[in-house]
Amino acid sequence: MDWKDEFRQKLADAGVEMFQNSSSSHGDIQSMKNELERLKERAKLKQAINQQPPMEFTLKYTFTDVSKIGDGDYKESPMEYHFGIPWCIHIDHRNDHLGVYLQCKKHQPDTPWSIKCSYQMEIVHPSGRHNSKQTEYVYQEKTGWGWPEFLKWEEMKKEYLVDDQLTVVAHVTIQKIIEI
Repeated sequence: MDWKDEFRQKLADAGVEMFQNSSSSHGDIQSMKNELERLKERAKLKQAINQQPPMEFTLKYTFTDVSKIGDGDYKESPMEYHFGIPWCIHIDHRNDHLGVYLQCKKHQPDTPWSIKCSYQMEIVHPSGRHNSKQTEYVYQEKTGWGWPEFLKWEEMKKEYLVDDQLTVVAHVTIQKIIEI
């Protein structure tokens, strides 16, 4: 297979129809060069999308009246936008545990999307003592992800609740955003 056939094969693999006439005119060669340049630019764009730098942000919220959250109830922080995407922290009281979640509130039902991120959630005492967990998750719809049993409810009240307030921090790194 000579270089022309290899070139034709690569273009065919990329979905570009080529002519098979080996006695190509100067115009045909120029069109092949133009197509090659277009494919190179497309490959650069694809590589740039796949290698976008991580986007980082922190959400911090102090929840009040935490001891009044009944079993099965929850509270959410106000929504904040980071990189054009709405986020909030969600806590709940369920089965004698504190649940802690990071929620993506993006609403785009007609267009598929996904956001791959890693994050660390921590509850923080004013003295600096903290309890944290980390994970990775790919959000693909308006949803939350986290830990339904982050900490036993009584331990949270004893160790981290001050004046009925609880501070929760989310350190988030968005690794990839895809909107199709």
